[in-house]
Amino acid sequence: MKQFDDFPVGTRIRHLQGRTLGHEHRFLTSLCMNGVQLHFNQDFCEKDAVVRESFQGRIVVYGGYVFTLVRGLASPDLGEFAVREVGFANGRHLRPCFEGDTIYAESEVVEAAPSPDDARLGRLKVTLVGRNQAGDAVLEVEQIVDLPRREGR
Repeated sequence: MKQFDDFPVGTRIRHLQGRTLGHEHRFLTSLCMNGVQLHFNQDFCEKDAVVRESFQGRIVVYGGYVFTLVRGLASPDLGEFAVREVGFANGRHLRPCFEGDTIYAESEVVEAAPSPDDARLGRLKVTLVGRNQAGDAVLEVEQIVDLPRREGR
């Protein structure tokens, strides 16, 4: 099991798995009570002038789903070792995602310090980036997690 001490500042992780976005986002978006037509209605996307100009008339995948997916892709290498996820901050969607895009995740440790809540833990601040198949950043967010420290440190 990896611990806080295994992730010094500057550690970069390119998470191995990726996921191709399909129609499943529509169902999951509806479960979040998001009814924005941009995420569901192809006819609307093709006919609306702004959507045609901005997104070439394509359905845009809901950003909440993209965030959840990127966080999940990073989880096997970092989050699964955490005692707690303290939170997320400063999230930004940098590009829209569309059905057929494949999403990957990368993490970089930007801060590492003892947890203010428990001396047995260390707190990491990680910049989590989601990228599409072209390597373009689509999402960036800070993730803060507490991990166990090695005994005696």
